[in-house]
Amino acid sequence: MKSLTNLLLSGILLFSLSSCSTYYINTLSSTNMAKDETTGDFEFENDSLKISYRFAGEDAPVKVKVYNKLSTPVFVDWTKSALVFDGQAKGFIPEEIKFKGDISTSAWRDGNWSSAESTIRGSVQNQKSTSFIPPASGMETTIKSFEEGTFGALPESVFNEVDFFSTLQGDLKVKVGRFDRSNSPMIFRTYLTLYTQDGQKNNTFSFDREFYVSKSVKTTGKPYTILEYNRDAGDVFYTSKLTGYGKTVMGVGVAAAVVGAAALAPTDETKSK
Repeated sequence: MKSLTNLLLSGILLFSLSSCSTYYINTLSSTNMAKDETTGDFEFENDSLKISYRFAGEDAPVKVKVYNKLSTPVFVDWTKSALVFDGQAKGFIPEEIKFKGDISTSAWRDGNWSSAESTIRGSVQNQKSTSFIPPASGMETTIKSFEEGTFGALPESVFNEVDFFSTLQGDLKVKVGRFDRSNSPMIFRTYLTLYTQDGQKNNTFSFDREFYVSKSVKTTGKPYTILEYNRDAGDVFYTSKLTGYGKTVMGVGVAAAVVGAAALAPTDETKSK
């Protein structure tokens, strides 16, 4: 009974971390790309192509859509495409191949001897270096270009407004900062390289687009619980960080989990029974 209580306390403490974070809900604008106010997507269109970007989610994943309006194929060269942030270019192709899989282990004991064997199953995935888009068709891909915590926490001085947002639990008090291109705390660019083929010759062209945070909301409420932000808008992303209290609770929660695990472990007395 004691061990069960310890485990329950551990779960409660760790679960409480969800309310121990500060969230920054950021709205993007662009200096050279139109925004669809209904979807929040950023769009460019001419006689040849239609290109759109959306950044909805945590740490602004970059979703790129390209539609080919030509009668000949178009290629996207990911090796010559990148996201530029804080003076650094990050390629749209991962620099390392990541492996995902699972391990299963079997163990047995025979007298004083014990043995175990493990099997690893999984697959290696890497993004294509070039995407082929046939005439009158499109493609889309999502690229995780920003690492977790890239944006960090904005300084308190930028939040000079107070507002109230609606949640299912009632009104939530938040702090708001509004910006233009000249004073935005976050500015980045996307550089996309495409080409068509004329015999053995590649006709290359590129799209360089700039985005900046025009509004940031600081809140302790999770973004999806706020009615104003519970739609999947392409111009809204969020970041989060643990508060000082949250870090303390995490330490206590880990300690409690260790205690709970220790309580479940059989003692020498129970082993001998």
